[in-house]
Amino acid sequence: MWTWLLNLLIVGGPSVLVALGLARWLGPKMLDQFLVIRLEKFKSEQQRELERLRHRLSSRISRIHEKEFEVLPKAWLMLHEAHGSASYALIGLKEFPDFRKLSDAGFEDS
Repeated sequence: MWTWLLNLLIVGGPSVLVALGLARWLGPKMLDQFLVIRLEKFKSEQQRELERLRHRLSSRISRIHEKEFEVLPKAWLMLHEAHGSASYALIGLKEFPDFRKLSDAGFEDS
């Protein structure tokens, strides 16, 4: 049994050392490469999500602008009507002197 174990160490020892050396040398490089690939995939997914959100936001903004062209003219019309009604109500309550009917002395007093 000891001879068999000694032969195994003589034959398999250097191959085990070579295998461990390769694993120690290639392991970090393979891990780095694996992580780089995963990072690129993650970046690509995030970029796609960002583009999707930008498209969604731009379509929402364009719909708001479309509504703006519909609503603003109506709002301005209603504002002008309200201003006109308020002006008419205030002017209707205010009395203005009729300067044609006033005498010269009354004209000077007014």
